[in-house]
Amino acid sequence: MRGPAVYVERDPSGQRLVGLRLIGDMQEERYSVPDEADSLEGVRFAAEWLRARIDATTGGNIGLLCLDPRGAVCSWLDVPGSDASVVRAAVRQKSPGAWGDWSAMPALEAAETVESLVPVGGSSLEPLGNRELAKTGGQGLILGRKKADENDAPSTRAAVLAMGDLPVKLLIDALDEMKIEVAQVTSLWHAIASAWDPAGEIREDSDPLVSVSRVDTAVMLVEPDGHVQWAWCDEGELLAAGSAKIEPDAFVDDEKARAFGSGRLAMDWLAWTAQLGRSPRRVLCLVDHDEGRTPGAGEFGQAIHKVWPGASLDLLRVDDPILTTFLRLQEKTAGGKTKRRAHESKPIGSLASRPGRAHRGMYRWVAGVILIGAVALGVLGTKLRGSADDASKQAADITVETNALIVSELGVNADPVYPILSLQSAISSLQLSQDGDDFDEIHPVLLSVDEIAVFLEYMNGVTLSRLLVDQSLNYLELKAESTTDAEAAPSILINNARYVNWGNPSLRQTDSNTQVTLQGYWRDLDKEEGGE
Repeated sequence: MRGPAVYVERDPSGQRLVGLRLIGDMQEERYSVPDEADSLEGVRFAAEWLRARIDATTGGNIGLLCLDPRGAVCSWLDVPGSDASVVRAAVRQKSPGAWGDWSAMPALEAAETVESLVPVGGSSLEPLGNRELAKTGGQGLILGRKKADENDAPSTRAAVLAMGDLPVKLLIDALDEMKIEVAQVTSLWHAIASAWDPAGEIREDSDPLVSVSRVDTAVMLVEPDGHVQWAWCDEGELLAAGSAKIEPDAFVDDEKARAFGSGRLAMDWLAWTAQLGRSPRRVLCLVDHDEGRTPGAGEFGQAIHKVWPGASLDLLRVDDPILTTFLRLQEKTAGGKTKRRAHESKPIGSLASRPGRAHRGMYRWVAGVILIGAVALGVLGTKLRGSADDASKQAADITVETNALIVSELGVNADPVYPILSLQSAISSLQLSQDGDDFDEIHPVLLSVDEIAVFLEYMNGVTLSRLLVDQSLNYLELKAESTTDAEAAPSILINNARYVNWGNPSLRQTDSNTQVTLQGYWRDLDKEEGGE
């Protein structure tokens, strides 16, 4: 991580900041917000405390900002797909009771109510287990229906994390104003999964001949106040999570309270197993090393093993479970690389990608470029308008000069009001007065048709199949009953035709007759008569 880790502690509703834990290399500092400070003042005090504590060698950055589980809930939900935006839209469209039976949940503390857990507008909504859904083609666990409808698409049951983040957003904005960058935002459940899942470690010296078992792991973190935070993970990726308030007697010598607490936790796990179709095969229980805080925590872990007998149990006693979790996230390999996979993803994307100074600077540059472009377009428009005015003036001058020339040429025949119309009228008169030889010759079409009709009446055994007579080309098709008639008919027509000069005939034999085709052009009768 680039910089230290900061653990954010909030009140049970998750809407008020109560303290911070700044965790660096093998050490930490704590800050508690004054009780008399309101929500906004608490955020400002916390941001100023962080600015005063962050070492200048880190570049003024925070490597990891972690949210506690207060005001957060993880539940399953039927969604049409595994895309994060689709899941968020499906969550916000659900009715208030769609996130489970909240009335059956015991109050965590006196100030913590059921309404405080319901996701509201100031919450981050993130689907869990996206990598596994992608491997299965985005289908996840397809739900069965009592009455299947062919028009209904199969729904996907996904684990969704909803976390109140209003004070965290204000803290990130306050740090951004102080030029302190937050590289990554995550939750304690994500941190637990990344830090304690053995399959999530990056091993540089792994032996390819040594098999590594990949099983789902459940990590339980017992806090000193009796809260149990648990997370299911697969290779460091969070699959499901939850928080339970166990009775204090469960951590002392009270067998009934211990059995009740472990059984309640096992019931939650069984419900998740039924929804996700998978269950943990390894259980890690993290308890405080100080026996005075949770003297019966070890026995509570063994009670979990009894109600979940199919999994192996590892009981780890550490000085401070939360501090040890973040120290494990900061571990390096022999090659100096990050040992855990927490750096490969940004679990809470809506907070990690929150707009800051860089975005505002980009917006300013974009606005500046748009403003410069607008000014350039304004200047260009002004120049084009000036050019248009000059062109209009030149066109008006040309029109005046043209009208003057027309009036001077036409004299009394020109209309001084409409000289152009006078010129057009003069041109039309000149065209009408020209010799008729300039016009196209009109050929005697009807006379030619009469001539062909007389020919057909004279020729027995010859019928007309097609006739085309126009001002440019003549086309004739005849049908003769015999070959003799077919050969004689064109000669008779050519020798007696006066108006059309018919060309050589074309004969084609068909099944029942002979087809004769001729093409002809109009004769120039004036020239022929003059030559005679």
